[in-house]
Amino acid sequence: MLRLLVFLIVFTPLSLMSQQGIFIVDAISLPFSCPDSGEVVLSAEFSNSSLPFYSSSRRTSLSKEFYSIYQLQFEIRDSLGVIRKRIQFSDTLEVATKEEALSDDFRNTKNYRVILQKGSYTISSILQDAQGKILQRQEVRSQMVQSQMNFVGTPSTNSDKVEVIDFWSSPSISSPSFTEKISESLYAQIPSGGKLPYSNIIVIVTAQCSYPTSKQEYKYTIEPLGNKAQLEKLWSWKLPLVAGTVEAQRFELVFNYSQSTTPFFQKVDISVPMFNCKSKVPSLIQRRGMIEFPLNLSTLLPGTYLLTISAVNSTEEVRRYFEVQWIDQAQSLKNSKSAFSAMYHLLTDKEFYSLEAATEFQRWEFIHNFWRKLDPTPNTSYNEAMIEYFRRADIARLKYQGINQKDGVLTDLGKILVLYGEPTSIENSKDEKSIETIRWVFQNKVQKQFEFKKTTNGLFTLQKYSNLSAKK
Repeated sequence: MLRLLVFLIVFTPLSLMSQQGIFIVDAISLPFSCPDSGEVVLSAEFSNSSLPFYSSSRRTSLSKEFYSIYQLQFEIRDSLGVIRKRIQFSDTLEVATKEEALSDDFRNTKNYRVILQKGSYTISSILQDAQGKILQRQEVRSQMVQSQMNFVGTPSTNSDKVEVIDFWSSPSISSPSFTEKISESLYAQIPSGGKLPYSNIIVIVTAQCSYPTSKQEYKYTIEPLGNKAQLEKLWSWKLPLVAGTVEAQRFELVFNYSQSTTPFFQKVDISVPMFNCKSKVPSLIQRRGMIEFPLNLSTLLPGTYLLTISAVNSTEEVRRYFEVQWIDQAQSLKNSKSAFSAMYHLLTDKEFYSLEAATEFQRWEFIHNFWRKLDPTPNTSYNEAMIEYFRRADIARLKYQGINQKDGVLTDLGKILVLYGEPTSIENSKDEKSIETIRWVFQNKVQKQFEFKKTTNGLFTLQKYSNLSAKK
């Protein structure tokens, strides 16, 4: 037994894996040269934290500190449940540090192009480790419409059933996609799975359309679901009316094959009909086009929304539900007690102790009100000051907690960190009695210097500070 134990300790590689990483699956449909088929680009985005990593010390062929071998599988079933196609990737990912291996911020994207007959399909994707153990599973029900394979109809939050529309012979609108505009003619798909990040970025909403006239305008609206008034009260933010009218452009998005690792799409002119197959071409009584408008995510709040696009002076309409999720939300903001306790150094004693007795809703209302007054961008709901403060609180809690103080924010080191951020330089020293001293120097706009000394209880306490600007 002892020999076996020693063997395991020596030869089992170091394994790193967080409890739950990010795994997003999405699909986008594009025009194809055959009128009875469509081109679909499948995308999967997953964070490093969704994979198990191992030490590379015994693998001389690898150049970095940690590695992960994973498998990614797409499975496509038709409306009868028959598997029409199965695609599988296998790859090795290398990272330099433990922090990189466990990070949600480092993302990996894989995509695959497939040609499918018209119909309705269920697309599922599985992320596995090298031994075939399932790490995560996602499913997307994609409604393919005629030769354009567009996701159309009226989906709901409880049902995936949609009305299939003939894109070629009657007016229609595809289900909207979320993209990032790289240049005037190049777009990158944002694999969202119906979920967009709560952030200060602007996404481009695109949809394809067909219409019988020489010109066609489309109206779009975005409405929050649920109790809007309560949501606005909680966040101290009034959701703006997101609506507008755009004219269809004579363009469409085509998959850019030169960018195989990332789903990029080229905006191309479609003044000339595109056919290159033996299938019988239907009577083309419709004009094809593209709808495009920006969506500023910083004006929205985390929650569920309904996006509606409808043709002006016509009955064509498409709806898509999507969520705005706070993906990189600080751990200190996961619940109200953790949040207000992280604000200990900012609150008066009266405010702090009154929040202890408050309800969950009252705490959140106070917290958002407090930070709204300090928001450097008051025209958006995304509050950079609040996000930065609680990012620091997460670091302090993880780095400076100990037996004598379980909340690192309440230590002197934690206090200076949350109030001023990371120092530009740190100096460590010991005196003649081997007592440790740490000096934090802020050569940035803070222009301060703090000195901490280790006490008998193991904590570093603030001994003195000085203003660097006064010394100049």
